[in-house]
Amino acid sequence: MNYLTWQNINKDIAKFIELFVLPNTLAFTLAKLYFDDIEIQDSYKVFYNTIRNLFNIIDEDKNLIFKITRQILYVKYGLEFESINPIKLKKIN
Repeated sequence: MNYLTWQNINKDIAKFIELFVLPNTLAFTLAKLYFDDIEIQDSYKVFYNTIRNLFNIIDEDKNLIFKITRQILYVKYGLEFESINPIKLKKIN
């Protein structure tokens, strides 16, 4: 395989991480902390950057990731953000 093909594969992997892996990891971690009754004292931005460092991707769309994470929290865990600085979640009735 030539370099161009590997470069395309790497971009595809980065996009997959951006759209699926990172939002699901963020939502799972937030839900786990909420259901274990652990208070998060950081803002969403700090929390996001901490989790993001695990995946080492660049030029991701932070707003899109936040939107997807919110949807996952709502649909999968029945939670929504009450505030994002500091992070406070609430259960949907």
